[in-house]
Amino acid sequence: YYAQLIKLQLKEAEAGNFSAKTIESAQLQMLRISSGQEALLLDDLADNLTELIATVKVQKLQGLAELEEAEGLLNRIILGSMLISALIAALLARNTSRAIAQPIETVTNVAHQVALREEVRQLRSQVQAERIKWEELREELDDRPEIQESVPAVADFPEPSDLLNQLRTRRKKSRADLADINAILGLLADENG
Repeated sequence: YYAQLIKLQLKEAEAGNFSAKTIESAQLQMLRISSGQEALLLDDLADNLTELIATVKVQKLQGLAELEEAEGLLNRIILGSMLISALIAALLARNTSRAIAQPIETVTNVAHQVALREEVRQLRSQVQAERIKWEELREELDDRPEIQESVPAVADFPEPSDLLNQLRTRRKKSRADLADINAILGLLADENG
């Protein structure tokens, strides 16, 4: 490098209007300088600096690539941490809501069962009261024969077809049929019977 610089300066000097003796003396002096220890040392230093600069550039590029890779890894770690945190939060929320809801559901079910038992008890007491009333009425009917005679027997009812005809003459739009009339008479017979 240094020798090339000197040769370039010599060519420039030749282009100028100097005497041949002056040029020759300058050339000898420059050749001594360029081939001396200092010139070789400077040349080696320039080569070392060039190699060092190239190495630094390569290391810089490698460092940038590793930095990008590290940033990508950091982003993946952050994203993974966020996903894991969201999953843990969802699991905790589900388990917590179950832990809270289960005792409430149990208490609600017990309350419904208690209310249902109370309602069943009330219905049983109403049924029992109705049975007692029926028994009292039946005993009263058994004790009073005149009431029994006033209650019509099944044979005292008119024929179902006659009832149907009477119904149709009174109510032209009636949709009742013979089966309906038979069912009504059956119910009356069961009640009296």
